[in-house]
Amino acid sequence: MRRGALLVALVFAVLPGRADAFVRRLNSAGNPVFWRESCVPVTIYLNGFDDRTKVPANGGLDVAAIVKSITAAAHAWSTDAVSCSAAGDGPSIEIVPTLAPLDAKPPPVGYDARNIIVFRTTDWLLQDSDALAHTNVIPSNDDGHILDADIEINAATPGQVWLSLDPGVVPPPDPPHQTEGTRYFDLQAVLTHEFGHLLGLMHACYRSVDGPQLRDAETGDLIPNCVQGMDTTSVMDPTIEPAQSLQRTLFDDDDSAACTIYAPLRSATCALDTPQAGCAIAPQRRSSRTALPVGVAVAVSVVLIALARRSRRARVSDPGRARA
Repeated sequence: MRRGALLVALVFAVLPGRADAFVRRLNSAGNPVFWRESCVPVTIYLNGFDDRTKVPANGGLDVAAIVKSITAAAHAWSTDAVSCSAAGDGPSIEIVPTLAPLDAKPPPVGYDARNIIVFRTTDWLLQDSDALAHTNVIPSNDDGHILDADIEINAATPGQVWLSLDPGVVPPPDPPHQTEGTRYFDLQAVLTHEFGHLLGLMHACYRSVDGPQLRDAETGDLIPNCVQGMDTTSVMDPTIEPAQSLQRTLFDDDDSAACTIYAPLRSATCALDTPQAGCAIAPQRRSSRTALPVGVAVAVSVVLIALARRSRRARVSDPGRARA
């Protein structure tokens, strides 16, 4: 299996006249991939990323800020954030993040029926050493339902620093006209892109590293090649600017993807996000040694990451190859 990655590398953009829509990942039989479940649990392994004194890639994020960034990224795809009809119905799927004990060792990435988000704080072993993140999706060989999905976040490559670019936060400027130097990236924006991959989406334009050139899920046309100078028109565009948070919010094409793949079903409920009968108050936060649900469950589409360019723009990650 060949896995994808977010690279700090070339700048890609959309050709003039690009017809924006969305692109779905296909399994080995050519079927679009999707989650059969109405809610997708994902466990977060910080892997030491919360220790800002030892991890240079942490630009000042404490555990609460990290959790907020991840759950807000998941919520961007949720039924509360996406409207699929005039009645306000949202997609019929939710992503439910859970925080593992802070000292928990992350399991290996691969098919084990456990969906994880893991911060790689000591090494980044992907072929694309400057990638920001990577999402590995494993679908079935038959109808394409997803069996497992894992997201890896690069917190090991020097010069890539993660922040939470909430309103009012101003990161230090990137060094102008330099191929090396510190680049600041918004954790929430990149995770919003990755959750798109997790839910079955591919990049909105084509790069040779993505494998065969796929077709637009709405028009059936081959998707356009990525070229320099791309303007962001989708969370699933394969580039992200350092020090910007534009891709925290879904664009029209991303909304359409969520609503098409996970059509609203009033009967669909997510048990992981439903309180037990009689519960009217949230529980207190338990010890960090206990796995803890951390945020809003979300209605979503697919996952992906962004590649980062060395000067102004960064590419989002390549999605992992489909494999049963």
